[in-house]
Amino acid sequence: MTIKHPPKLVPFMEIAKDATEDRADRLSKLMGYHRVTDDKGRYQHWDDFQYRVEKGVDAIHAWSVQKMARMSHIHHMTYKDKNGERAKINVLPSMHKACSLIDQQTSKAAFEAMISNMEGVKYLIRELREEESISSSQLEGAATTTIVAKAMLTAQRKPRTEDERMILGNYRLMGSVWDKRGEDLSLALIKEFHSIGTRDINNEKYKPGEFRQADDIVICDYDGNIVHYPPSHDDLDDRLQTICEWANTRHEDLLTSRYLHPLIKACILHFMIGYEHPFNDGNGRTARALFYWYLFKCGYTAFKYISISRLLKEASTAYGKSYLFTETDDFDLTYFVDYQCQIVCRATMNFTDHIKKVATQRAEIDSLLWNGGLINKLNDRQRTVLLVAIENAGRHFTAKEVSENLNISDNTARTDLKNLVEIGLFDKIENGKKTIYVSPKSLKAMLEKLKSMKE
Repeated sequence: MTIKHPPKLVPFMEIAKDATEDRADRLSKLMGYHRVTDDKGRYQHWDDFQYRVEKGVDAIHAWSVQKMARMSHIHHMTYKDKNGERAKINVLPSMHKACSLIDQQTSKAAFEAMISNMEGVKYLIRELREEESISSSQLEGAATTTIVAKAMLTAQRKPRTEDERMILGNYRLMGSVWDKRGEDLSLALIKEFHSIGTRDINNEKYKPGEFRQADDIVICDYDGNIVHYPPSHDDLDDRLQTICEWANTRHEDLLTSRYLHPLIKACILHFMIGYEHPFNDGNGRTARALFYWYLFKCGYTAFKYISISRLLKEASTAYGKSYLFTETDDFDLTYFVDYQCQIVCRATMNFTDHIKKVATQRAEIDSLLWNGGLINKLNDRQRTVLLVAIENAGRHFTAKEVSENLNISDNTARTDLKNLVEIGLFDKIENGKKTIYVSPKSLKAMLEKLKSMKE
């Protein structure tokens, strides 16, 4: 995945002179590229742009004209790359769309309104909280399947492999990010997040909570080509302190050109940590954790249940390119932030669709239980557990897990689960001192059968 630097820009006076001497309409065509994005709203890097220029138009001249338009609107930041180039960003319509979407759908008020009439909904969407921890690990190479990972987290069993320890570490990290959302960012907090996420996976490899002490870390693509040399380790403390001061400035409250929406800022923070690569390993998950930390800090509660890593994993090449486009084009963060905003839009829509699906399924379950004559034999808690089971065929339940998710005592949870076994909906497995309740893989078919057994 080799991304070349764009060509040297041609001064406009030279472009205008060449165009008017050659053909009278050529300058007019070139000025059609004096725009920040193309007609489809795409902010193209030279890597793509050069192949989309109209036939007969000089691509380098067109690129130079487009860069003129971009630079006239761009927002400069104090953050610099290792060569002293200031970071910059154009806030695109697509980014405004993403900001508007999360304002409407993911704030604490919006989230509470969305689930206010749904009994036990936080248990029903608990699986989504695990999704980011699992997908973030898989994005970085963990080979454990999602089913096995969820079973491990649900049963709270000890991880057996390094991959499972990575997933558990990410799960702990996401919990800590939520708990620490009220704190200011500091070098100590960055180290703490890394330590929580990587502790006891492979301490020699990760060196939990310690900034790297050498410059032997490089980032390679899937073909083994080196695509990024992080800044010197000697500069890390100063550079990260600058990032912390920037993160702790409330840009969302400013009325000047320095205003930044929290989503834009969270994406930039994500990029910064990835660029600095302050640790020996585990930098990606730390960067994504800080993305979530900042959104939590700004009140976007629903992101506890929204996974960006699942979508990044599905398009990991594009994720990597968004970093490289920024690095190779004057440290223009627009490429990375725009891609992240697209991911956030998709992830948010997936979340709201899931909430709607849960509401529909709950109604369907109640209808099946009513027709099967079981509606009066099961309480609301048991119907909630049933819906969780339908979403996850063959899922393992424990009394402790159910009690924590439904905020009831262990004894009440155990009684509810035993009743589901007695009715014939669940099976029971004795595992040493622990009892595990297992939902069948064909629960929907069983409920359909029960419908015909109406008393």
